[in-house]
Amino acid sequence: ADTFSYKHRPVTYQDITMRNIYRVLASQNDPLGSILPYTTQEKVLVQRLWDRRRDWDDPNLPEELLTAW
Repeated sequence: ADTFSYKHRPVTYQDITMRNIYRVLASQNDPLGSILPYTTQEKVLVQRLWDRRRDWDDPNLPEELLTAW
């Protein structure tokens, strides 16, 4: 049987900050683009965070973006 799997390394963090979101994005290695729909959603979320002009270590992110994360 053909199977497709993806291994990931869990990234632990205490607060959800832009730095930790980038850390999770950087830990995803997807050379074939098989998880592209998921990483694209994450990248759009980061773009929305940049529009809100947040500091790298600011734990007070907008509630709608925390829910999306």
